[in-house]
Amino acid sequence: MSKFSKVAAILIAASYFPNYPQVSEFHITEDEQVFEDLNNATNHARSLSKEELVFTVSREEAEAGATAEEQKPEPTMHIVTAEDLEANPELVEKGVKVGDEIELPAKEEVKQLTAAEKRAATNAAKKAAEAKA
Repeated sequence: MSKFSKVAAILIAASYFPNYPQVSEFHITEDEQVFEDLNNATNHARSLSKEELVFTVSREEAEAGATAEEQKPEPTMHIVTAEDLEANPELVEKGVKVGDEIELPAKEEVKQLTAAEKRAATNAAKKAAEAKA
């Protein structure tokens, strides 16, 4: 089964539409070839696999998809501190040390810990440190 998806097709088509203002839709095959004509895309897809995987992407889909991709927040890099390890015992379990650089999820994905969760994480980190000693 192919790893090619509609999302990938939308991103590819979004890069083509600015150069083809008269085209209302593109047809993209799993090898990322772009066609204006569906029959040509289908025939090409037949030469690739039995699935004949072709995604049709309208200009509106491409514009919406490109906008969503542009607005997607980027993850940030962070230097780990002792406080990070105390608050996140899973980092200790993974072997992360103070001074290591880790990738934090995009801001919208960052979970805010409750006071109880912070206490539990701190206690777990202390227990892990005591176990190593």
